[in-house]
Amino acid sequence: MGDLRLILGDQLWLQNPALDGVDPAHDQVLMIEAASEGAAVWSHKARITLFLSAMRHFAHALRDAGLPLEYVVLDAAEPPDFAARLRERLMRLRPRRVVCCEPGEWRMLALLQSTCAEAGVPLELRTDRHFACTRDEFAAWAKEAPVAPWHSLHAPYDAPAPAPHAPASGPRRSLRMEYFYRHMRKKHDVLMQGDAPWGGQWNFDADNRRPYPKSGPGDIPAPARFAPDDITRDVMALVQRHFADHPASADWQAHFGWPVTRAQALQA
Repeated sequence: MGDLRLILGDQLWLQNPALDGVDPAHDQVLMIEAASEGAAVWSHKARITLFLSAMRHFAHALRDAGLPLEYVVLDAAEPPDFAARLRERLMRLRPRRVVCCEPGEWRMLALLQSTCAEAGVPLELRTDRHFACTRDEFAAWAKEAPVAPWHSLHAPYDAPAPAPHAPASGPRRSLRMEYFYRHMRKKHDVLMQGDAPWGGQWNFDADNRRPYPKSGPGDIPAPARFAPDDITRDVMALVQRHFADHPASADWQAHFGWPVTRAQALQA
């Protein structure tokens, strides 16, 4: 076969770089539900339901787009961990390579690398286009990151940034989010006047930390809610069986109203 195009549960969009150049005649798209993923982080049952329901709805979108999809459900009669389920497909299908958008956590990255290496299948990780900065770009910035003396590590965030090339023998290097934020503002010309922030102030963090008055924040509109469909109801029952010890109120299913499709998310 051609490529195995792996879609992870938090990468559910048709413009996923893992699908760039996909050949429906030779490639195979793969999505995997696994109990190990639901247990990797101690999660509320509603959160697990959101993930699995969104995955199952997206599977319909892939099939509607004419893409060949193998979808592994949570209660399939096979080992429950993600690595084992992926390994079985690698050994059975023997794809030319696995193509995946780079995962958002190191745990999953290590899992993909080790599983593909053990199976002798090349792994191609493609840049996640959700972000304005790639990992390589950040690594390059980090090597030249500003340095700050110890006493300035708790300085106000609107204080001037230290020089990016202070002597190595001087103050310690500091990877502060504030400096990276300013770097990205300049790079993409977001609310900038030349090299200075629009209005002369980088942020309003001090103002944002002020408490609400005793009367509270005022009227807050209720969030959009979406009645669970058959897919979501099936997932809720599945989660109740497989993750019975995870936190949730006794009536959590009655309160579930999260968006589980792109259309619902845009509406919300």
